[in-house]
Amino acid sequence: MYRLMLYALIFFLGAAALLSALGFLPYRPQDIIAQALLFAALCFGLNLFLARVARTDPNPESSLITGLILACIAGPLSLPGEWAVLLVMAAGAMVSKYVFVWNRSHIFNPAAFGAVASALLLSYPASWWIGSMVMMPVILAGGLIISRKIRRAHLVLSFLGVYAGLLALDALVFQGTPFQGIFLFLTNILAYSPILFFSFVMLVEPLTSPQTRQARVSYGMLVGAVLFLLQRFAASVPFSLEAALLMGNVFARVLNPDFRQAFVLQKKERADSVIGSFWFDPTRTFSFLPGQFLEYTLAHPNPDSRGVRRYFTIASSPTEPRILLATKFAEKGSTFKRALAGMREGSSIKASKVAGNFILPPDPAKKLAFIAGGIGITPFRSMVQYLLDTKQVRDIVLLYGEKQEENFVFQDVFQKAKAQFGMKIVYHAGLLDARLIQREIPDIQDRVFYVSGPESMVESLGGVLSGLGVPKERIKQDFFPGYE
Repeated sequence: MYRLMLYALIFFLGAAALLSALGFLPYRPQDIIAQALLFAALCFGLNLFLARVARTDPNPESSLITGLILACIAGPLSLPGEWAVLLVMAAGAMVSKYVFVWNRSHIFNPAAFGAVASALLLSYPASWWIGSMVMMPVILAGGLIISRKIRRAHLVLSFLGVYAGLLALDALVFQGTPFQGIFLFLTNILAYSPILFFSFVMLVEPLTSPQTRQARVSYGMLVGAVLFLLQRFAASVPFSLEAALLMGNVFARVLNPDFRQAFVLQKKERADSVIGSFWFDPTRTFSFLPGQFLEYTLAHPNPDSRGVRRYFTIASSPTEPRILLATKFAEKGSTFKRALAGMREGSSIKASKVAGNFILPPDPAKKLAFIAGGIGITPFRSMVQYLLDTKQVRDIVLLYGEKQEENFVFQDVFQKAKAQFGMKIVYHAGLLDARLIQREIPDIQDRVFYVSGPESMVESLGGVLSGLGVPKERIKQDFFPGYE
């Protein structure tokens, strides 16, 4: 998602420079390009310096994204006459990541913080020049791709729904705007303001927004309401967008406390010919539920287009002292996977952001069906080990599909569950389909289904289960992007 955002911002700025060169925007294309390059360089360099001071690994993608966001909302400045604005914005953005932290994870959106710093220290607020009728189709097209890819459409819609709803209500009740004028009013807001860029690019920033869907919806609604109130009752504040987002960031941190810490590798092993298992000791204890995941950051030289961050399910149980990361390795894997495979015992990886709703139901009487494809078995390993360690008895059928029989992993854990509380286990070498599900799970209408695996498999089996009459609310899905 980080590399996608980086490419999207380059696309936005490139389109703006081209439209300026063609006379559709009132800016000089060389100013847009020079400003973008300088912001990116400043943020990259400052982030590198501050990371060394803080003795932590820098994330090059994050700093470049912040620099390009600042290039989209500041100026465009005529250089070198206004270089101080660039420096203050970039410095404010980068310093906020290392000063305003909670459990070693930054609280505020860096670009928004940098823009506020410039407004307060230099009386030079962000211009938000990227928001215009000419740029609206470009932002909308790129934004829709971003929100779909990172699955944050619900966050964008909750924000826009509350913000537009309050604007419409205010216009109708207090401003006396007729119904026919409200639609035009809202259309103009979307077309001529930076609200779409704010929604698709800054609001969805993963490190400062909540990790669960429900919390993200609340977060979007809050930011929408705060923005309306600031614009309605504090119109003289020149940074209402940034202020609303920063207030939302505080809410997100209170609602969903985060952490960032080092995990030290204690043991690595091959679970089979393609899946590797890595056992880590966390530097500080933390809580999680079986089936949840973590975001890992592994700094390494010359990262490829997939970057230095990944999400992995916690394959171990909360009852186990160590954290298990299990992942599949391809013959020509990413630079991240190669760096992970090359880790030595005693080396560390950064972890943060416990999240995920793919968890056991609180009612132990509910009958469950676990359907796993390939590496999608990891959350079920966590759940089953937890049930074993806590001596729980649940009615579970595990349907586990793999391409080859020798690739089935964690069989020792599942065999213990079969012996301890009678879990039914079905190993299937090949594709999972409706006929297999009906044959092995005859009481299909009585169970809650958990489906985990490659994205295409999860989506396909979701449709299969719906076709078999399983209600949507009894189908829980957890997909692993990037796997076949």
